[in-house]
Amino acid sequence: MTILFVITFGELTFGWSRSQKYKTYRRYQKNLKLYFLLLFIAAGLTIIPLTNIFNGQDLNGQEFWFSFFIYLVLFKLVDLISIQFNKRPIIIATRWDMGTNQRSWLDVFLALFAFLTTLFLTIHIGQKW
Repeated sequence: MTILFVITFGELTFGWSRSQKYKTYRRYQKNLKLYFLLLFIAAGLTIIPLTNIFNGQDLNGQEFWFSFFIYLVLFKLVDLISIQFNKRPIIIATRWDMGTNQRSWLDVFLALFAFLTTLFLTIHIGQKW
C-alpha cells in the first residue's frame, strides 16, 4: 500500500514528463473542473477511515486515506501563495526537467511545505486514533 501512495504522490507532484508544460500538477492547476473532481474523489476516500473512527475502531494503517485530500487542499493553498508572491503558479521541478529557469527558492520551500505537512498531519491522525 505504501508503494501505491508513493507512486500516486509522485504522479500528482512531479509527473513523468520532463517538460513543465505536461506535468500532471499543471493540468489540475489550470483546469478547476479536474481539480474539483480529484478533490471529490479524495474526499470520498476519506469516508473509509472516517467510518472506523465513528464506530470507535482503530484505523490500523488507514490514516493514509486522508493524505490525498490534505495534499490537494495544501497544494492549492501553496499555489495561491506562489501566485501572490511570484505572480505565477508554483513550479515543481527536479534537476532533470527542462525549462526550469524561473524556479525560485520560494517554489522549493512551498512544495516541501505541502508535502511534509501532508506527511506529518497524516501521521498525527494515525497516532490520535
